This record gives sequence, structure tokens and C-alpha cells, in this order.
Amino acid sequence: APDRLAPSAADPAPARAPSRQRWRAVGRRALATLPALLAVGLPLAALIVNAAHYLPFVADDALISLRYAQRLLDGHGLTWTDGPPVEGYSNLLWVLLVAALGAVGVDLIVATRVLGIACGLAVMWGLARLAAPITWRRLPGALVPGGIYAASGTAAIWTVGGLEQPLVAAALVWLAVCARPLFAAAGLSTPRALRAGLPAVVLCLTRPDSPLFVVLLAGALVVAHRGRKVGWQRALAVSAAPAAAVLIQVGIRRIYYEDWVPNTAHIKANWSLDVLSEGLGYLAAAPLSYAPALGLAVLGAVAAIGQAHTRRVALTVGLWLLAWCGYVASVGGDIFPAHRQLMAAVACLAVLAALGWPRLVDRGARGGAMAVLGLGAVAGLWALQRHDPQSRRAEAERWEWDGQVIGKVLGAGFGDRAPLIAVNAAGTLPYFSGLPAIDMLGLNDRHIARQPRLASGTLAHDHADGGYVLGLEPDLIFFRTAAGGAPAFVSGQQMRTDKRFRLNYKMTRLEGFTPFYAWSDPYIRVRGPLGLQESADEITVPAWLFGRTVAQPGLDGAIVTRLVPQQAAVSVPIPLPRGHWIVRLEPEHPWVAVDVRGARHLRVSGEGAAAIVTSPSDQPVHLRLQVSHADTPLRAVHLIRAQAPPASVARPGLPPGARNGWRSVRSVTLGAEITTPLTRFQDGPRGWRHWGKGVATGPGPKGLEAPMLHTRGTPSGDATHGRARGPAFEVPPQAWITLKVGGGDARGLDVRLVSAQGPVVAWNGPGKDTMRAVGFDLRHLAGERLWLEIHDAAQGPWGHMRLADAVLHQVASP
Repeated sequence: APDRLAPSAADPAPARAPSRQRWRAVGRRALATLPALLAVGLPLAALIVNAAHYLPFVADDALISLRYAQRLLDGHGLTWTDGPPVEGYSNLLWVLLVAALGAVGVDLIVATRVLGIACGLAVMWGLARLAAPITWRRLPGALVPGGIYAASGTAAIWTVGGLEQPLVAAALVWLAVCARPLFAAAGLSTPRALRAGLPAVVLCLTRPDSPLFVVLLAGALVVAHRGRKVGWQRALAVSAAPAAAVLIQVGIRRIYYEDWVPNTAHIKANWSLDVLSEGLGYLAAAPLSYAPALGLAVLGAVAAIGQAHTRRVALTVGLWLLAWCGYVASVGGDIFPAHRQLMAAVACLAVLAALGWPRLVDRGARGGAMAVLGLGAVAGLWALQRHDPQSRRAEAERWEWDGQVIGKVLGAGFGDRAPLIAVNAAGTLPYFSGLPAIDMLGLNDRHIARQPRLASGTLAHDHADGGYVLGLEPDLIFFRTAAGGAPAFVSGQQMRTDKRFRLNYKMTRLEGFTPFYAWSDPYIRVRGPLGLQESADEITVPAWLFGRTVAQPGLDGAIVTRLVPQQAAVSVPIPLPRGHWIVRLEPEHPWVAVDVRGARHLRVSGEGAAAIVTSPSDQPVHLRLQVSHADTPLRAVHLIRAQAPPASVARPGLPPGARNGWRSVRSVTLGAEITTPLTRFQDGPRGWRHWGKGVATGPGPKGLEAPMLHTRGTPSGDATHGRARGPAFEVPPQAWITLKVGGGDARGLDVRLVSAQGPVVAWNGPGKDTMRAVGFDLRHLAGERLWLEIHDAAQGPWGHMRLADAVLHQVASP
């Protein structure tokens, strides 16, 4: 009866399971999920360790993307420079994700690496999903696909390299995960089929060539279902969202950028037999170092094809792999290290391994041998990838960081004048300086991108119009990389023969010290915001327009120029109208000798600050500056009009010498001096603090036995790093410092003079063990406390520095 089944109030409550049993159940569940967690976590940790080996590599094109992200955050839209917008990126979603992290205060370069690791996690998770169920027995097989990705130099390098390849790999892996149910014959709801296309949306918004994978997947679904209605429905469902995303992006591109394709497509999409030949060569360079991954993928694919529920997915992924390699060959491959364009191929290899290897190690007695084989092949892949020339190239490529040093010098020193810079490397200097720019290779320039491809150029460096660039009147031109130098690539070669370039531009030397010592040799426009400044009553000649000088940042960030001892610094031609002109230095310096030369009978009256140059007619003149004791900072020379020579200086001028000879405006007299040694290394580095393991004292190499401070190294290279700081000293009036430096001239090597406000000046070695004498004038730093530092963060040839004979000089009081 029902009443007999109902519990009475007197019945005791059912006993709960003991706590020990509950915890055992939790432990069993955790133990069951631990293999899957290990299948994700162990390869991810290996990827992070492998990627850290290549730090601080960053690609120049990554900095182009960051320039777009930074300008978007600054309110300038998705633009590379001022003016009509140009789509010089081809990774929209990546740029937006980086900008989103930047909006919450993350440094943009750090943001790319955070995203790279997050995408690595997504890849490992997706591979584990494909390998499921993962048990302890199947775990070694489940580690193989993640191991392929983690051991790959391509994946490791581009995890930190700053470009969108990690997002492409993650989206491709998850597209394979979501595609597997679409091949099943059982019913699948339309919403779920639509959701399967979400990874394809990520793919298509990340790279404009990614629709290739979606088209192939849709075709594979139709074929797999033998052309029946269900196949067409699923193909349309998985393609609907990515097709809508592509159409929306194309519409926005047409409205905002006034183009149907990214500007980069005009540069890189040039199909020809020569381009195909380059692309085939690019592919041929990869198989040797990827042989273990190819073998693992083939075995995984064979095992997957033998299973009905994974056969069609494996065939589709294999089709992706072949089609993508064919596409890469057709566009000529790539110019970046570590086989960048094969990142999608690496993801496909990992997917094929994930579909088959867990089953291979689950086959009784043979499973253990297969596990050893698979993990051993992953270790072999790691070793081969470390020695791959393309991986070595990424390991050594650091020139992009020179742009950080020089770009920040330009931004701080010239930012208020907004000079226009022309560059070949369109990422590093524009990003770090924030200045308006011209891309001489055309990735970010609509006009150059539409010029015909030149057979003499290399991939993505074969479009040019040097006359067009000169017509835009750039104020600074950086040929080659951020280091500048002589004209290079096609645009530079065209400019070299252009009269406007020869007349209007002059090479100068620019140095920066933070965060390391770097230099550049740009060309500067003689008449522009950084050149001669002329008015009716004054002509200002910036000191960097004098030859054999070095421009550097001052302690206030403004650019100053060092005059080098024993090297006459001669100015560009200065148009001097007829009349009387006072010559003044900024800042005034009694130890700088100034001479003037003109074409027609110049006369010099007086000397020093009271000197006046009289020009009988309009004519170009040259100024010559010279110092004898140490590098001397100077900002500019001013020629100020005077109505007539003052009576106090209206006396006969100095001997004019031969026609067109130099007329002296002022001479140099130092007087008696007092010297104070700053380095006494006979008894070791007393008063010096050391960091790292690479700093020592002792005699130099043969012929340089005098005691010196040096960082350990050999001419062939050095992996030891170190830094040392000397005791502080107070600068007396009328003082300068001299010292001797030797060793390497690479990035990260220097001896510097430092104040509490930052580096004052830095020098590197001559690239050999001979010591060279250097020095710096300290008159403008009287009363400051300074100290010497030696820095060694280089690993290449001559990766060491030497310092000796530092002496503080002071003019003796009369």
C-alpha cells in the first residue's frame, strides 16, 4: 500500500557516504583526467622553453603590425602613417587582439608573445581533443603531436616572433577538431554545424589566404557524403560564417582603404615561373630538418585512415597540407627565418599525428616500442631544428632592436619637428620613433606597390620608385635596415643616380645608448626641419650637417653632435648673402677652432665671440670646426647678421692666406692641465662593482700587457656576459676625460660614461684588440657626479670589451 511505502517521521535519515569515500571518488576522477592534462601541459612547457631560447627575436613585419595597433590606440585609425590609409598588414584579427591587450596597458611586443603562448595552449588542447580518449597507456602517443609542434623551430620562433602564425596554427587545429563530427553519417543539428565554422572565421580574419582551407573542407564534405543533400548542407553551414566574415572585411576594406585586396597583395602576389622556382626552392629547404615530423605524420595518417571515424578527417588534413605547400610555392615562399610560411603545414603534421599515434601505442606489446619510437623521433626533430640554418638565422637576427635605440633617439630628439623618414625596414624605426614615414619597398605605400615588379629585386623587395620617394622630400632616409648606410635595394639604386639626392642629402652618423649602444648612418635633408634654417638676419647650421661628426642624445633628450679630435668637421655649403655676419657656437666653447672659406674674398675681423665674417657678395661658404683634446658636444653654429663691424673689432683681419683658403675665426688654447687617473688595475678592480661572470682584470693580449679591465672572450666569439661599474667622481671645471677602449664593435658591447640622469656618451671597440684612444669634453657637466661602466651582452665574433688608462684632465687655474 502507498501508506506503507511512505517514510515516517520516526524513520532515521539515510546515512551519507563517508568523507573518505567521497575523497577517493574525487581522486579517481582527478587521476583519470591527469593524462589529458599532461598531454596538454608537458608539450606546452616544452614549447615555452624552446621559444625562450630564441628571445628576443622579433620580426620587422611584426613591428609593422604593432605600428598599426599603436596608431589605432592613439586615435589615428588602422593606419601606418599620416595621409590616405593603406592596408599594409595582412593579419587583421591579430592586430586587433594585440591592440586589445595594449588598451589595458600591456606592452605591444609583450602582447604578441602572450598571444603566441595562448595560441600554443589552444594548439595543445586541440591536439589532445583529437587524440582523446587519453589514458595512461595512450599518453606517450598523445604526447607525440604536441611534441612535434613544441620541437618545431618554426612554432617556437614564431611563438615569440610577433606575427600571426600561432593564431593560424591554433585556428587550423580547432577547425580539424570541429570538422570531425561533420564527416559522421549520424544526424548533426544545423546550429552545431554552424558553430563548427567559428575556427574558420578566425582563420579568415587572421590571413586573407586562409579561405583556401575552408573551400577544401567544404569540398571534402560534399565528396565524403557522396554529393547527397546532407553533404551540401554541412558544407554550406561550415562555410557560412567565414564567408560572411570575408565579405564584411572586403566591404570595409573597399570603403576605408579604397582597395579590394590588402596593399601587401600587390607586392607579394606576383605569379610567374621565376617566382614559382623561388617557392620550390623555399619548400626544398625544409624537409631535411623536418624529416622526423614527416615520418611521424605519415605513420599517424596511416593509422588514422585505418579507422572509419578518423579516415575522412585525415584525408582532408592531408589535402590541406598539400594545397598549402603548393600555394606557398606559387607565391615564391618567404623572406623571414624559420620557414614562417610553413607554420600551417606544421599544424597539419601535428593533427595527422594526433589522429593516429594514440592508437599506435595502444596495440599490445608493440605499443611500448611505438611509444619509444615516437618520443625518440620528437627528440630528433628538436635536435635537427636547433641546427637548421633557418633557426640559426632567427637566433642571430637582432637588427630590429637597433631600431629601438635609434628610433627612440629620433622620437625624443626630433619628435616636436615631426620629420618625415624614408625606410626600407618599415617596422622597427617607424614603430619605435612614432614619426611619419615612407615605405620605400611599398608594403605601406599605395603608389610603390602598384609599380611593375622588377626582375632584379628579391621577393617583397622588387617594387620601387626612387624619384617618387625623393619627390616627397623625406627629411631622413634609412637605406637597408635601421643601421642605414649606402643606398640599397632598387629604390636606393635609383636615388643614387638622381641629382636631387646628390645635392640635397648628406650622410651623418647617429648613435644611441639605451638600452644598449647602437649606431646608424642615415641621410639627412640639408634644407628641411632638420637642416639649414635660414632667415633674413640669421642662418642656423645644425652641427650634424658637418662631416666627420657624431650625433647623439643629450641628457635632456635633445640631439647634440660630437666633434671628434684631430678630424676637421666641414659643413655643407651655406648660402651666405653679402654683408657682415657674426659667427656664434651653441653652446659657446673656447676650445673649438672655427674657420671659414668662401669663393670670393671673404674677410674675417676679430676673433672668438667678437669675430665677424664679411662677404662682399652672395656666395656659398663652408665652415670648418676642429678640436684637439676630446670629443666635444655642439648643437649648432649660428651666423647672425650685423649692420657693420663694431669699432672694437674694426681692425685688420687675420692673414687671409691664398685665395679660397681658410680664414680663422677663433683659435684654441687649453693651457696647463692637471691629470687624475681614474683606473688603477695593477691590484685588481678596486672600487668597481661586477655583475655576471664575464668581467676580469689583468694584462691585455700580446703587445697590450698593461693592466686593464676586460670581459672574457676570444676573436671567434663569446657567450659570457658581464657588466662593471667604476667608482663615481665629481667633474671639476674646465675638464675632460680620456681613456682607451678595445675589443668588439657589435651590439651590446660598449664602455660608457654615465650620470644620474642617464648615459652621457658611449664607445665600442674597433673590432680588434688594438686599443683606441677616446675622450669626452666635460665642461658642460661641471659639478656632476659621473662614473664609467663596461657592458658586454654580445655573443658574436669579438664579443668582448677592454678598458684601460682612464684619466680625468683639468685646465690648471692661472
